[in-house]
Amino acid sequence: MSYGCGHCRTIEPVLQQVAGKIKDTEHIFRVNVGLDQALADDYAVRETPTFVMFLNGEEVSRVVGPQPTLSSITNAVTRGLQR
Repeated sequence: MSYGCGHCRTIEPVLQQVAGKIKDTEHIFRVNVGLDQALADDYAVRETPTFVMFLNGEEVSRVVGPQPTLSSITNAVTRGLQR
């Protein structure tokens, strides 16, 4: 089954790499903003893919754009955890 936009499908290998690097207590969730526009509006998602990192329920960083890299996502996660 295919999900999301073309950019989101293209970035799947990077997302899988990130998933392999996170702790068991951390989670990755995918949201199809085409199907859940209210959630996209709540988090000001204006382009895809958008990766939003949360710590204790608060947004701490995000990566936006069609071709995020493993390092850009890892840096955003790391930045977020340094709060």
